Amino acid sequence: MDCSETCKLNFGISDGQQFNYEDLLRSIVPEHRDMVYQKVQKAITTRTPYHSEYLIRWPDGSLHWINASGLPKYDADGKATHLIGVVADITKRKNYESQKDDFLGIASHELKTPITGLKGTIQLLERFKDKAGHDMIPRLIDQSAVNLKKIVSLVDDLLNMHRISEGQLYLEKSTFKASKILASSCHNIISQGTHQVYMTGDLDAPIFADEQRLEQVLVNFVNNAVKYAPDSKEINIVVKQLKNQVIVTVSDQGEGIDPAVQPFIFDRYYRANHDGKSYSGLGLGLYISSEIIKKHGGQIGVKSTIGQGSSFWFSIPNPTA
Repeated sequence: MDCSETCKLNFGISDGQQFNYEDLLRSIVPEHRDMVYQKVQKAITTRTPYHSEYLIRWPDGSLHWINASGLPKYDADGKATHLIGVVADITKRKNYESQKDDFLGIASHELKTPITGLKGTIQLLERFKDKAGHDMIPRLIDQSAVNLKKIVSLVDDLLNMHRISEGQLYLEKSTFKASKILASSCHNIISQGTHQVYMTGDLDAPIFADEQRLEQVLVNFVNNAVKYAPDSKEINIVVKQLKNQVIVTVSDQGEGIDPAVQPFIFDRYYRANHDGKSYSGLGLGLYISSEIIKKHGGQIGVKSTIGQGSSFWFSIPNPTA
């Protein structure tokens, strides 16, 4: 088998190294090796084009997906002598497809729960539609509102994800005080009375940004503090105005986040495993928040210690700096 430099690179082999057909077969993971061999043999026997997608392991141990196509060539006696074709590394595409499938599964599951709940409460409300004073009606309306809010939040995440993927996350910037978005972001949590929210620092610091988008980031931070640190009844928000930027930090006193997963927490579809506990959501909130802050030219991050809580922060640059 003759293999070009580009072909060898797809298999993690440098140009000077030998790479024959037996080497190729050995590079294929055992689960796919026989499938590829049989397809090559069929192409030779039937004189038809060969095509397959398979998983290989590079010499460094990393896994990669290959798309291969070819056509057998024969000598004057009809004996197959060569398989001429092309190979391409499709690892990124395969990873994307896997992420997409995982995401669709999560989205379907997460949407099904509140939709089923909303359907059930509406069916009960229909039974009481002629009994305006029944004491079940206010409770059912509240349950419907909660499930509807969950559906709207999930759909918003899906729409924002689409905008980011299409490069259509646009900003409408204006100047406002930090205290304005802090108050609006924490309104629901404060009104529920389950948590104490303390806002300190440079609350009058001017921020030049998309107010609605920045509020979305803060709401995500605050909601995560409630969701992932349920025993921490205090949420601290600190605003720090520097010469060239404004930094906002949201801290809880929860269980903290494992240092091993912190580098991945803003990745798309990432959903941390909190000791086997189940949480709702698409795993998009922090990713979308990260994209919003990046679009502003700012930075985003997390500082956390196991047993001591977590602090999520973002910075917005000062345009006059």
